[in-house]
Amino acid sequence: MWSPQYSDEDEDACDVSQSQDTIRERDEYVDNDPGLKVVEGEGLTEEMNAMKEVFMRMSEKKVRQKEQGQRDCVRVYSEAFQSDIERIFTTSKKSCIAEAQKLNESIEQTSTRLEEQKKELMHVQESYECSFRESIENVTSELERLKELRAKVVDAYELGKHEVVKAFEEAFGSVDTMTCRLQGHAAQIYSDTSYVKAFQSQVERLM
Repeated sequence: MWSPQYSDEDEDACDVSQSQDTIRERDEYVDNDPGLKVVEGEGLTEEMNAMKEVFMRMSEKKVRQKEQGQRDCVRVYSEAFQSDIERIFTTSKKSCIAEAQKLNESIEQTSTRLEEQKKELMHVQESYECSFRESIENVTSELERLKELRAKVVDAYELGKHEVVKAFEEAFGSVDTMTCRLQGHAAQIYSDTSYVKAFQSQVERLM
């Protein structure tokens, strides 16, 4: 696994520090070796230089080993990092694909449900429209029937009114005729004195 706590820059700084420590140890070793001082004092500069070259080669070898180790370490960490990246990418891709599939299924289900609801609403709307048209037709028909009934009632009222007026006129005419007859009979009765004469004759006979 790739560790974010250790970077290439930290490793470079560590290797440079180790190389500097190696060179510093070599110089201290040369400076503190009394044998080398004696050799130098005796004029054996070549041997000292040879030993320095040996130390230099050893230091260079150690540096090369460190650099190789650094490269190997970088390679290992790079491969581990690349593997982690690929694994994370694969996992994320699978997760995204799964989420996309779920979302697609949810969208399809929602679309299907909305389509069904739309059909139901259209059916209900058509039913309401048919019922409304039938209601309007029934109301219109009932209004026409009421108009006809009103016309019949008005005609019957006018006819009955005319007949009643005619009957009253005939009745009033009959009453007037009867009144005239009664008045005539009353006048005849008032003018007829025969019954008085008959009454007087009867009274005289009895007396």
